[in-house]
Amino acid sequence: MKVFSYFLAVTVALTAFVGCTKNDSSSPANPVASNPQTPNPLPPTVEMATVQTIIGNDGQSIAHAQILIGSGVGTPFKANLITSDEKGQFLAPAEWTTAQSITISAPGYLRATYLAQKAKGQTFTIRKSQTHGSFELTGQTPGISVIGGDGNAYFSLVLPVLQKSDLLHFNIGMVLSPQNDVISVLGQSVSLPSNLTFPKQKQNYILPLTLNKPVYRTYFDTPGKKKVLALSGRFPFKKVVDELRGTTPFYLVANDMQIISGGIKEIDVAGAVTTSDIPANQFGFKESRSIASGALAQGEVLLGVAMSESNGDMIPSDVKVLNANALTPLKVQAGANVQVLSVLKRQTEMDTGAGEDRLSAVILPFTNGLLPKHLPLMENPRLLSNSMVQVQKLQVPAGLQAIATYGSLQSIQRSKLADGTLMETVTQVWEVYAPEWVDVIEVPTWPGESDFAAGNMRWSVAYVAGQSRPNLDLGPTLMQAVSHVTNASIDF
Repeated sequence: MKVFSYFLAVTVALTAFVGCTKNDSSSPANPVASNPQTPNPLPPTVEMATVQTIIGNDGQSIAHAQILIGSGVGTPFKANLITSDEKGQFLAPAEWTTAQSITISAPGYLRATYLAQKAKGQTFTIRKSQTHGSFELTGQTPGISVIGGDGNAYFSLVLPVLQKSDLLHFNIGMVLSPQNDVISVLGQSVSLPSNLTFPKQKQNYILPLTLNKPVYRTYFDTPGKKKVLALSGRFPFKKVVDELRGTTPFYLVANDMQIISGGIKEIDVAGAVTTSDIPANQFGFKESRSIASGALAQGEVLLGVAMSESNGDMIPSDVKVLNANALTPLKVQAGANVQVLSVLKRQTEMDTGAGEDRLSAVILPFTNGLLPKHLPLMENPRLLSNSMVQVQKLQVPAGLQAIATYGSLQSIQRSKLADGTLMETVTQVWEVYAPEWVDVIEVPTWPGESDFAAGNMRWSVAYVAGQSRPNLDLGPTLMQAVSHVTNASIDF
C-alpha cells in the first residue's frame, strides 16, 4: 500500500505557483554598521530632487535607516554612508551626480540595493521583516459532500490565501506542507501532507479500504491574523492510483483532479497551536473559461491555474496541464474577477531538486480563449563572486516591455523532520532591484561585515516584464504589479 503516499499528487499541481523562494522566512536585516553618520535636519528650502525618502512596505517612514551610495564606504566619494532623519528622509550629497547603487539597511527590515539610481526625489521601499517561529493551525474542513460508491475519492486542502505578489515570493510550504501525518490503510502506515484531509470514506482498490484523515495541520512563520482557504475536491480513485503506479508522470495527475468548492476564514493565529474549523463549501466553481496554448519546445511543460481575485486575494479554482496548440477549459467562480496563471517549466524540473525553481510565469485577466505569451526560460545565473552574479541575456518578446530585474540573495538551511521529510528553509538576506533588465547584479560589502562565505547560499534572479510599464516606483510595489516573470537560481 505504499502507493497511497502518492496522494501528494492532489497538491503537486498547485506548486505551479512556486516563484523564487521556498519556505521564505525573511529575517531582520543584518546588523547595521556602528557609529553611523548622524543625520542633519533638512534645510528649510531645498530642491525636491535632492530629498530622498525611505519607507517600509507598510507605508511607514523609516527613521535612522543607513544608506550607502555606491559600491563601498568611500567609493565613489567620501561621506557616502548617511542616515535618514526622523521623517525617513535624507539629502542627496552634491557628489551624487551619476547613477549609483543605493543600499538601505534598517533594524527590522530586509536590506535592499537599488541599482543605477540618480538623485531625483524618489522614494525607496524596503520590506519589513518579522520575528519568525513555527505557529500551527489545525482543525477540520466541514462541508465536504462524499458520494459513496461513485468511484471518486474526496479530499480537502488547506492553505493561506494567495496574493498576486506570490508570483515572485511564493512559499511552497504554503501549499504543500513539509510536515506529514500518518494514517493506517489496511494495516499499513501511509504518510500524507499534514494540510491535506480525507473525510471518512470507503474505497476499493483490489480490496475494500477506508480513508479517514479529517484533521488538517498547517504552519505559519509568523503569528497574527491570517486569511486561510479550504478547497474541496475529488478524483477518480482507482484511475489515479493506477496511473501513479505506472509510468504516468505525477504532475499529469492534475488533470484528473477536480476542485469543487472552497471557503475562506480569517483566523488569529497565536501561540504554539491554534484550532479552527474552515468550511469548504462557502462558494463553488461551476463555470468554465478556456485558456489557449501555443507550441511547446521538447521537454517543456505548461500549466494553467484559474484564480478568483478579491481585494488582492487569489483563490485557485482549477489546475490543469495544458496540451500544445490546444484550448483547455478551467473551472472558475461565477461572477468573480478571474485571473489565470500560466506557468512554463522543464519536464525534468517538475520534481524537487536542481532547477526546480526555474519557471516562466504569466498572470493576466482571464478572458475566454486567452493565449498568454511567456518570457523565455532562463538559464542559471553564473557566479562571478559570492556577491555578484551574471544573468543570461534574453530578448524581450514582441508586445512586451522589459520592466525590471529582481535579485534575492538567500541563506539555505536543510534539515530532516522527525517524520523523515527533507526540509529546505530559505531565509532572504538581501534584495536587489534594477530599473531595467541587467546582465550583472552585485551587492556591496556592507561596512563592518565580510563577504558572504560559500556554502548554503543561493542567488535567485528574475526578469520581469509587462504589456505596459506601471507608473510606480521601483521596488516591492512595482513587483506586485508585473504580469510576466522568468526566474532561475544558483547555489554556492
